[in-house]
Amino acid sequence: MIAIKIKEVKKFMSLLFAEHFFDAWHLSEGTIRTFVTYTIDGRYEKEFFHNGERAEEDACPFVSWGILRESCLNLIKGRNTPLYMKFVLRKEPADFPALPDGDNVDALLLLIRFDSSGLVLTSGLSQKSFTMDKDAEEFWDKELRKLILSTGIAEEEL
Repeated sequence: MIAIKIKEVKKFMSLLFAEHFFDAWHLSEGTIRTFVTYTIDGRYEKEFFHNGERAEEDACPFVSWGILRESCLNLIKGRNTPLYMKFVLRKEPADFPALPDGDNVDALLLLIRFDSSGLVLTSGLSQKSFTMDKDAEEFWDKELRKLILSTGIAEEEL
């Protein structure tokens, strides 16, 4: 697990809310605190869809960030900065064929946390069963680090 402090908060927020950079990721959960607190469960509500239709074609039980991005942006628009935001984004192991022990990995996670102390990104891994092997975690940390470096946004590892 790695934690990365983002130094250029506005640039990263633009990447998150105004661009398509994270659209293919799925939202596991989210919290936005402005004058009230909004809590988002990223799981599809099956009862909402009729005749087996879904807004997305893939089999993932979570909604993509691309579908929720604009709604979340609308919640934070205004003169005042949100007091707190947390988003847990996830990627599926199938997206990374070189992932060690991929059959045991349920999801590759990115926790985005913003508050008055700044913006921190934290990597995480959800595994189906406990293992002492850290190869998958180390792989994900490296992949996430490459992804953040590719944005050109100033950051520092904590």
